[in-house]
Amino acid sequence: MRVPFDTVLFDLDGTLSDSKEGIIHSILYALDKLYIKEDNPRKLEAFVGPALRDSFRRYYGMEGEQLEQVVKLYREYFVPKGMFENELYPGIREMLAELKEAGVRIILCTAKPEIYARQILEHFDILRYFDYVKGASLDASLGKKRDIIRCVLDEGWVTGRCAMVGDRRDDLQGARDNEIPGLGVRWGYGLPGEMEGCDPAAIFERVEDLKRFLLGQRGYFITFEGQDGAGKTTQMKRLQQALEERGYCVRITREPGGCPISEQIREILLNIGNGEMDGVCEAYLYAAARAQHVRQVIVPALMRGEIVLSDRFIDSSLAYQGAGRGLGVERVAQINREAIGEWMPDLTLYFSLDPESGMQRNATGGKTLDRMEAAGEDFRARVRAGFMELAKSQPGRIRVVDADRSLEDVWQQVLSAVQEYLHLIRT
Repeated sequence: MRVPFDTVLFDLDGTLSDSKEGIIHSILYALDKLYIKEDNPRKLEAFVGPALRDSFRRYYGMEGEQLEQVVKLYREYFVPKGMFENELYPGIREMLAELKEAGVRIILCTAKPEIYARQILEHFDILRYFDYVKGASLDASLGKKRDIIRCVLDEGWVTGRCAMVGDRRDDLQGARDNEIPGLGVRWGYGLPGEMEGCDPAAIFERVEDLKRFLLGQRGYFITFEGQDGAGKTTQMKRLQQALEERGYCVRITREPGGCPISEQIREILLNIGNGEMDGVCEAYLYAAARAQHVRQVIVPALMRGEIVLSDRFIDSSLAYQGAGRGLGVERVAQINREAIGEWMPDLTLYFSLDPESGMQRNATGGKTLDRMEAAGEDFRARVRAGFMELAKSQPGRIRVVDADRSLEDVWQQVLSAVQEYLHLIRT
């Protein structure tokens, strides 16, 4: 799979290394020299990441000569000792090595003075992985992250598609200001919610998830399709358990729904009191719910390297509105193109069952019919024909599961299809 970015800009503190101890010790040293007592050292964690002078201004109101004096005192401790009270996060070295081997251009883009950043990279023996290092100037004439990113772009070091990786708002806002994607990481020093306001392309919880994404190893998207009563939800939960038992991160979701806005649209779509709803209105409502679901749930999970299992997706619209409502598959596909973008399922399991058998199963279970289930026998027959035609036209993606068999037999069909495609599960 092709890597998503040809060039990756990395922040240093809180992204590649845990530098908190050395930075806080340096700040406390400087404050002590100025006879300023700090009773809450945890407050100083906010200094990790942003430009040093900006933090002293923000938290201590320092300006002018006092600001320059405190920076000088900070460096008295930081240069000989503080910068080395620091350690790489687990997995960072391996990630950089694999990115380098994959041909990705790696650039350090930090608000730390460049001379110190280079020494830290040399200390960890990872300077060799970087194509370029850009940091702040000692006199702060260049210090804000957005300006440092702009310098990297203007100096011609970026080739192809580019993204910025960081743990603080300054990193992601700097990326946004320069119109490149920002990728947030949660193992650093970002405060709760600070990255979300900068419209990040994704936020990663683990180094391993970031590595998988940057190497083009995004997660897998598997959808479960079929008419009501076919048993797809039961089998989806069983697959979730099997994958999680083997250490995989799995996100289970559904359509319509999967997130608050889409769940509200679901209530409108399935409300049996809305029987007068036109087929075109129905198709656009499903697409609207899907657009939010894709962007809020599916894409972020895939970018974190998770396996997404969804109870229904685009094929339901093609079968229910395209075939069932008679709008035509191509017309419904066109309505959904902007909603889903490039995010088609990697594998779709279609649970084939005579629709009337499915209705009988639901009746036996005492389920109340929703608006779609109450649409009538002819409608259900058209929907099934639509599903079968989709499976026939896309045999590589859509695997037919004979749902008119025992639960164990159906599970073995599911397991076999997933094994064949993902090579992940062993029976």
